[in-house]
Amino acid sequence: LLQKGLSHLSNSTFHKAALVKQVSAQDKKHAVIHTTWKLELIERQKVFMQSLRKEQEAELKIAETEMEFFRQLVCEQGLPALQED
Repeated sequence: LLQKGLSHLSNSTFHKAALVKQVSAQDKKHAVIHTTWKLELIERQKVFMQSLRKEQEAELKIAETEMEFFRQLVCEQGLPALQED
């Protein structure tokens, strides 16, 4: 059916149809390349976020240690004694 329909086209129109197919294939190729780069971006963002999380976890541990130190200080000396210093 496709071959019969194409046989009725003029050479100029057939050439234009071939160009449409060529450009369509290039468009799909570019879509694949774009998707590939998007996946690369997502993977790099994931690695970055994991690294950021590790740094934040380390900061949290320091903050928790400091908080525990001050909590013990308050319990040992009482809050009014801290306010006098």
